[in-house]
Amino acid sequence: MFRRLVLAFFIAATLLAHAQTNSWNVTSRLAAIESLVDRHTFAIDRSPFVTGDKYLYNGHFYSDKPPVFNLAGAAIAVALRAVKIDIVRQSKIVLVPITIVLIALPFALAVGTLFALLRLLGVDERWAASVATIAGSATLAFPYATVLINHVPAAALLLAALYVLARVRRDGHATAPALAGMILAIGVGIDTSFVVFLVLAPIVLGRPTPRAYLVYAAGAIPVLGVLALTNLGLSGNVRPPDTNAPLFDWPGSKFAHGNLAGTVVHRTPAATLAYAFNMLAGVRGLFLYSPILVFGVYALVLQLRDRGTTGVQRTMATFVAVATTLYVASAVIATIDFGGYAYGMRTFVSISFLLCIPLGSLASALRERGTLRRAFLATLVVSIVFALAGVLDTFSASPFPLVAALPNFARFVQAHRVHGLLDLIAFATIGIVAYVVVRRSLLRPSKRRPRAYG
Repeated sequence: MFRRLVLAFFIAATLLAHAQTNSWNVTSRLAAIESLVDRHTFAIDRSPFVTGDKYLYNGHFYSDKPPVFNLAGAAIAVALRAVKIDIVRQSKIVLVPITIVLIALPFALAVGTLFALLRLLGVDERWAASVATIAGSATLAFPYATVLINHVPAAALLLAALYVLARVRRDGHATAPALAGMILAIGVGIDTSFVVFLVLAPIVLGRPTPRAYLVYAAGAIPVLGVLALTNLGLSGNVRPPDTNAPLFDWPGSKFAHGNLAGTVVHRTPAATLAYAFNMLAGVRGLFLYSPILVFGVYALVLQLRDRGTTGVQRTMATFVAVATTLYVASAVIATIDFGGYAYGMRTFVSISFLLCIPLGSLASALRERGTLRRAFLATLVVSIVFALAGVLDTFSASPFPLVAALPNFARFVQAHRVHGLLDLIAFATIGIVAYVVVRRSLLRPSKRRPRAYG
């Protein structure tokens, strides 16, 4: 089942991967990749790709995106150049395979890893596959699996680390926490907000010994050291450049102290609360764009209240609750623009996966209670439609999931009828298959007994 899920979602994301260059986020990465390939430098002054996502250091402009990600993209661009595909003259052709390798593949692996993690937590095979399908087709993970942006591969690393820690909790491997620490530290190198997950992940271990913490830290510290030295070389400071306001103090910059991540100060408590509401349920709300996650929160509350939830199930639920709460709180405190021009809250891709984990415990209630099941399936349909719409509207800050997506798609179909028809067929196939898989698992549960681990 793991392989089938990975293959299915890799094909889905690959078919819909597209070369959107109307976002500074993407062009900043392209500028860094092109500079590395053509001039062997991280400086992007001479790059033809225009972006505002850059900072000034020692008289040169640099992409404010994580260099680890840009180096990986440059390696793929070099391979494409060997077959006479140039990143400047054929940027959109180059962008698609880079997106497929760096985004679509980790996305598919994230879905597969979520399935494996749920099986480890004792969820039956059919429902574990259904929850993985929900995460891959009915949340913000799917639209951001089709464009060159860092949140999906970071989420894949988070799930991999959680799987390793859950295995440690079950089997007691003494050195495995080091692997989890290393994986999450790499995640910090791809998405700096992952510091929250890096600090909190040992919760999954329950009550680890000091030795377990030291082993975990031993895996993380060398990677963090390399990242700090890289930041020092590229910005003169060990902190990530995208949180260092003075680097953005150049004529024409759209970023400065007060609107740069980590430097934000909301004017009043009421403004902070309004921003938090819009981030969760309002115009850019996580639960507006992915309403199926409301059931994830519901299942999480039930798990934490149930005294029968023990062992790794208890520690995983605790981690999901604490990590999600603190991650959202840090986003509210440290940002002011909902992550810029994006479909919903793009920075919440990781917690979209996290909130699907508790759904693994909801199968019995959904199978036994018809009203709850019907509400769940109806919400699933809406979530799938909104997720697929995000593929058409990834980098516009529309006030509602379908406002810009449908007109954008109509214009695209008029200009590219064959391509538009193929996309429409792909959307319909993904949505119908996802719904049928989940519905069948609720009406016909797996005959295999779930594995339970303490």
